[in-house]
Amino acid sequence: MTTAKYSLTFNCANTTAPTVRRWSVLRFVDMLLQFHERARQRQALMALDDRLLRDIGVSRADAECEASKPFWRP
Repeated sequence: MTTAKYSLTFNCANTTAPTVRRWSVLRFVDMLLQFHERARQRQALMALDDRLLRDIGVSRADAECEASKPFWRP
């Protein structure tokens, strides 16, 4: 009876690449969702009237300043 010897080798670069790619895609999607939410909140802020802005302690000038920021800027 003969015994066979098997050798297992793993290439770490190939086994981690899909995981790294997957996390990169997830981070990108999360960033897009943050951009969308930021833009939505700024639109909602501009839709508030002066009375509601006063209720939350924000002036019209502050609201306009915040709404004028690009969506990618926090």
